[in-house]
Amino acid sequence: MDRVNPLNPLLGKIEKFEQSDFQLKQWESSRVEWTLRRLKLERQRKEILSESVGGKYTFAEFNRVVDFPMYLAAEPMIGTPPIHRDPHSIHPMWFKSFCSLPFVKLYEEKLEAWFSGKRDRPLGMVFPRKGFLHGLILHNGDLERFIAPQSSCHVFKGGKKHMMNLIVQPYTGFIDNLKGDFSESH
Repeated sequence: MDRVNPLNPLLGKIEKFEQSDFQLKQWESSRVEWTLRRLKLERQRKEILSESVGGKYTFAEFNRVVDFPMYLAAEPMIGTPPIHRDPHSIHPMWFKSFCSLPFVKLYEEKLEAWFSGKRDRPLGMVFPRKGFLHGLILHNGDLERFIAPQSSCHVFKGGKKHMMNLIVQPYTGFIDNLKGDFSESH
């Protein structure tokens, strides 16, 4: 019979690791499912679900199955302070040192990995932010194509060090802006 030592100092860390992995997959899965439903892509949703492990959706599968104008990735930021409580992410820092924001650093890591593969579309990273039901998206897409007129966003125009423009906007608004064109053509 296996007995678990309740005083084992690793016990809590293992449970937290397993819980955070579950939370990461659950957070991403709910964003992918919402995206598929919002875009009315029922056939693709069923295809992804039938091929998924454990009934979870992933943006990797979304990118494979859906011909979307941007590669999407999720960053639930598990184990980091929420943006609204992190002194390194407060809104004045967005204007003072945007490239040093924690979520921008995570995006740059994903961007570096993405550059080693396909680069035919821009890359968007969805991440949580209190007050935004489905989070925010940080991407390097075109201003005119991905931002609806009169919508809310933060634009970082790259300078000498950072050559590309980066845009942060509500994920719901991002999807809704693409919904009309995207749903009609698919």
